[in-house]
Amino acid sequence: MVRLPVKYVYHALVTDPDDILQLLAYCVYKAHKNNLAEQYKTEGDESYVERELKQFSQRTVKDQTLLDSYRTVAKELLQEIKDQELDRAKQALQ
Repeated sequence: MVRLPVKYVYHALVTDPDDILQLLAYCVYKAHKNNLAEQYKTEGDESYVERELKQFSQRTVKDQTLLDSYRTVAKELLQEIKDQELDRAKQALQ
């Protein structure tokens, strides 16, 4: 079975919409994209920003290293949340 190429970053990162880690990875991507948008706004007009963001999204879908980096950051964030909640629970028990 041949898998069709993914067109959208969401579908590259999220194959199970109930998987919090996948959704968090997509949030990390969106934050990165937002930072780029802010940068592009200082470099050109709205059409420039839209064009650059579209190219960024198209490159991202094809860049497994970049997709994996979003997943890694998501794992680290989720672990940080777990650690913080564990600390809060420990403090509440004391």
